[in-house]
Amino acid sequence: MHPFFSVIIPCYNSSNLMQRCLASLEKQIFADFEVIFIDDCSTDNTYDFLRTFCEQTKLNTHLIRMEKNGGPGKAREAGVLAAKGAYVTFMDSDDWYEKCFLENIYQKLSTDDYDMIFFDFYRNYKSGKKKHIQCTRFLDEARSIKDYVAIAFDSLCALVVKSDIIKKIKLPSLYNSEDAAAVPLLISLSHKVTYIPTPFYNYLYREQSLSTSQNTRIYQGFVDAFTFIYENVSVEFEEEKTYRGVHLVLYGAVFKAIDAGVNEKVVKDIICSFERKIPQWYENKYIKLLPLRKRCFLYLLRKRRFYMLHLYVTMQRLLSVSYTHLRAHETVLDL
Repeated sequence: MHPFFSVIIPCYNSSNLMQRCLASLEKQIFADFEVIFIDDCSTDNTYDFLRTFCEQTKLNTHLIRMEKNGGPGKAREAGVLAAKGAYVTFMDSDDWYEKCFLENIYQKLSTDDYDMIFFDFYRNYKSGKKKHIQCTRFLDEARSIKDYVAIAFDSLCALVVKSDIIKKIKLPSLYNSEDAAAVPLLISLSHKVTYIPTPFYNYLYREQSLSTSQNTRIYQGFVDAFTFIYENVSVEFEEEKTYRGVHLVLYGAVFKAIDAGVNEKVVKDIICSFERKIPQWYENKYIKLLPLRKRCFLYLLRKRRFYMLHLYVTMQRLLSVSYTHLRAHETVLDL
């Protein structure tokens, strides 16, 4: 008998971070699932740690060891190929699930033959405080698969997908943006998509993570993610692909490039390259769904007000630092 769910967890030098991850799997109310650990050539004791866990736990586990380090994209791909479950879901090794996660997803799937289900997550801080991130809130606006392609949250850890669908594609291996590339493609191959506005996933927020760092490579990852979407998602989703590009390239890549101090000529090249491909991007119907601050950023970009763009990025960085500093000094008693 094949399991109902396959939980795929890429691991790299993470043996000291996995206690909550493993405990949350053992506490799941719904028991018909397998766990696939993929050790991405760890240089510490992670592989031996996982082997011992697999030997001792009552869970249905599998341990794969990559031949060479390839990053989370390739590790997840190995997990997908090995998955025997009807549905696949992902977890990072330092994160964890709510114990009702798989049970609630199973109950939702029992009501209809959904291809994908999205859900919310908690952002957890070192202080012990956590915040409900309502990443499904815009899906109230989704009336079709096309809408989901455009606006669904782009994290593989915030969804469950049919194995038959995810096995059709080769997960991209991009720097810090595999999820942003893969999620729209998976949706475009689906017929029935829904969401549950409940936080089932716990994400551990770390200040030095790639998503929060001033890294000159990150902006290129956003550009590469859009290129993947543009080349692999069907032409019937042209407007939806354009919106993904506006968000990934004109906002995400340009913001990250400016934030990392990339030469202004490079920033201009990013914008011009996108506009040569999609000159009327600003007429896209989904842009109205963006927060006002991001629409202001796009207006300044279109008018080439680079001084104001730099000021915007600086202000956002200062606000982010202040917010993080505040969170670091909150206590569990503030919950």
